[in-house]
Amino acid sequence: MIEIYRAGSAAEPFLDAASEVAARLVDFGVTDDVKAAGAIDGKFGSVPLVDFATATPGRERRCLGFAHAFDKAPVQIVGWYCSAGGEVVNRSSLACALDRLGIISAGGNGRLGDLFAAAEPKRTFCGQRSPILAATPERRNHVAANGAAKLRGRIRPQ
Repeated sequence: MIEIYRAGSAAEPFLDAASEVAARLVDFGVTDDVKAAGAIDGKFGSVPLVDFATATPGRERRCLGFAHAFDKAPVQIVGWYCSAGGEVVNRSSLACALDRLGIISAGGNGRLGDLFAAAEPKRTFCGQRSPILAATPERRNHVAANGAAKLRGRIRPQ
């Protein structure tokens, strides 16, 4: 779950990560306290994390929550990611999801668009060396020193 919350005014304060996530969990069966769990780094800077567990009938799930407020705009990104069971949530998966977060339209709010535009160059492009997670980065070794493309293999005359 990811929520991008725009406050009504810049004077409206945001709470700490544990309080912000806990406030959104009132409809879920939380079986473990929401407690601080360090931070992850990504295109939005250092994002505080919280650890907790939820329960559905017959199954408990570990979760990592996050909440990050921005200084330049009254905006906060809040959410969580849960594992399929009781195993620990992979922090790098959560970091990649946040790095890939983008907006289609800022809805007329230039500050929100500016915030995402400023964050984009800071992306870590997680998994770029893994063909399973992302496409392989472009390689320039297929171009000869004179700028002509080198072909692999042989062309047979007809």
